[in-house]
Amino acid sequence: MSLSAESSLSSLTKLNPSLTTVIRAGVTIPDFPTAQLIPGDVVLLKTGDKIPADLRILTISGPRLGTDEAALTGEPETVDKDTSTVSVANPKIQEQVNMLFSGTCLTVGGCRGVVTCTGSNTELGKIQSSVTIAAAEAPPTPLQQKLDVFASKLTKIVAGICLMCFVAAIPKFQDPVFDGKVWKGALYYAKVAVALGVAAIPEGLPAVITLCLSLGTGRMARRNVIVRRLPSVETLGCTSVICTDKTGTLTSNMMTVTEIASLTEEGAVRTDTVEGIGYDPRGCITGVTRGEYTARDSPLFDVAHVAAVCNDAVLTVVDGVVTRVGEPTEAALVTVMEKVRRATGVEQAAESALFVIHCLLSTL
Repeated sequence: MSLSAESSLSSLTKLNPSLTTVIRAGVTIPDFPTAQLIPGDVVLLKTGDKIPADLRILTISGPRLGTDEAALTGEPETVDKDTSTVSVANPKIQEQVNMLFSGTCLTVGGCRGVVTCTGSNTELGKIQSSVTIAAAEAPPTPLQQKLDVFASKLTKIVAGICLMCFVAAIPKFQDPVFDGKVWKGALYYAKVAVALGVAAIPEGLPAVITLCLSLGTGRMARRNVIVRRLPSVETLGCTSVICTDKTGTLTSNMMTVTEIASLTEEGAVRTDTVEGIGYDPRGCITGVTRGEYTARDSPLFDVAHVAAVCNDAVLTVVDGVVTRVGEPTEAALVTVMEKVRRATGVEQAAESALFVIHCLLSTL
């Protein structure tokens, strides 16, 4: 099970290759390994890139620059960045608007930044160091504590039985079989007591415990939960309440359009219900006809036009899983417009504003 988990994590790591574009000595080097970055390197980033190290923003390309710092702070909303100077002493991560942090993702715009920290010196590296120290100082799990208590009691019981057997055999130390030598009889019955103690130890107990934890790991794997260490299964099994600061910590950081509201010619509000979850373009829309979303004099055409054109999000498919590049809100609009395109059966995309969406999602 542990080998399977390690293989799964290795496959996930391959989805995010550690390469970036660097400017050194005035020369632009594409596909540069991030492990070789040093403070002072200038890095070029665009929408969708993963930040390779802690960077100070030098210039911004585009009207806006935003990052997804959910992996670092847990906040799902896009954080706007600029080149302004932070005057606060010892600023918090949220206050450092002129910095990009390792492990986060650029969702809006592009920029050029200079590397300030790498490796364990980054904000993400400091968290990892704290987690490592905490793991080294972690107390034993409830199961380990119970096993320690059981082992202590078993040792005392077995030692008492062995001692009783040895004491009970003292009168037999002078049996003729030992040629009347007491030390031979004492040595013989000492071996018998030790053999009895060894036989009383449950050698199969560790194997049984490992097997039970492995079965739990298998059950979690079938629920798409990767467990690297077996004690984690036992810890989760003892958990009855999980306390979090907000629901965003446990959600998948995805947004979904569930309703499309528009005004009719009579001034009433019309609502179309959208089915489906996440960025999967499969889903029905109630009451949608081709003419309502493709006729240029229809209010719903304006909705489709704005949602299709006024965003920079792109959806891609990797091993059958739809992933986004850009903000979750814009990706949700791209997804619902693809659902509209499929529901209306628009094939001549050049006749409609959905042409943009058709191009972005042609791989679907």
